[in-house]
Amino acid sequence: MNTIINNPIIPSVMSLPGGRLQPGTVIVIHGQPTYNSNRFGINLLHQGNMQCIFHFDARFDQGQTVRNTNFPSSSWGHEERSPLPFAKNRHFFMEIRCLPDRFLVGFLYLITFCVSLVCGPQPELGDIAFQLTSHFDTNWVIRNTKINKEWGVEEGTTTRKFPFKCLQRFIIEIFISPSSYLIAIDGNHHCEYNHRVSYSEANTLQITGDVQVSMIEFKSANTFPTFPSSNRLNVAYPPLPFASLINGPLSVGNEIQVHGQVKPHPNRFHVNLQQGCQSYPSPTIAFHFNPRYEGGQRTIVMNSFMGSWGTEQRLAVGRNLLPGNSFVLVIRRQPSYFEVLVNGSLIAKYNHRTAADIVDSVAIDGDVIINKVVAI
Repeated sequence: MNTIINNPIIPSVMSLPGGRLQPGTVIVIHGQPTYNSNRFGINLLHQGNMQCIFHFDARFDQGQTVRNTNFPSSSWGHEERSPLPFAKNRHFFMEIRCLPDRFLVGFLYLITFCVSLVCGPQPELGDIAFQLTSHFDTNWVIRNTKINKEWGVEEGTTTRKFPFKCLQRFIIEIFISPSSYLIAIDGNHHCEYNHRVSYSEANTLQITGDVQVSMIEFKSANTFPTFPSSNRLNVAYPPLPFASLINGPLSVGNEIQVHGQVKPHPNRFHVNLQQGCQSYPSPTIAFHFNPRYEGGQRTIVMNSFMGSWGTEQRLAVGRNLLPGNSFVLVIRRQPSYFEVLVNGSLIAKYNHRTAADIVDSVAIDGDVIINKVVAI
């Protein structure tokens, strides 16, 4: 069982979970030395006589770390020293692992890593058409451009959660569309960044920071993302925007269930049944379900997209989809139409405008909290 203690007051003394160390115990400390750090220490103590089994002392004044043990006779053993791995005001992960005969201590800094598309062969001199920077200390993924040695306005907003975790593999995909860079991480669309410099001027890839790269691939593609997420028939609390394959076509009698809650002050949200879960180019959308609330309107718009939007079919938002309300939306395929139910009540029938057999994906976004998405 994991035990997590957030923001302990320093100095701090606390009992170990289970009352004692044993082989396999791992202590992980996430911290940040202050600007004026001189030293900080971590001690593993015997609770009865307060003997220091393991003493770790980070000494900024000496540029070293010291490890030692304080024996019952109150004498210290032989010091073990090594260069200081910390920097002031710099986040770190420290791991102390208990083995049968020793302690293993490891460090991982929470610094940034950058992926840059540079104009010219010298990254330090040329313009940077696009740079993606991960900030583990703030859980932000920042995008920017540098022109004539001046950085532009940073972009950091996204509806996705911070996608990276220490010591976990990832795939970043950068897709160049005519108007923007589209960025996917682990097969999920993360953000879009409009071109500030012509993409044709970028001819150098630069990767820097605390990251280990296992493969770089350059290729042409007609769709984005090209690394699709795994098929998910039953997904709980997905982040938005959400797009997933439904593991095969939506046959007659099959249905998509969306369990969620309308946000208190919504503008709109949508649920699409479509062909493919890519965001570029726009997929064929067999059925678009779009409640709208902005400007005081409470209207559900239903439509299809086959290269362009068709004629809208509208109805009023019922009480089950009012702001703040929880709902279960069911979209069931019938031979000639989609049947739409909210909280068990039939609210609409939408005639097929394209072959419903093309539907293999669900996409959801907007001012809604999703608890579960199920394909049945």
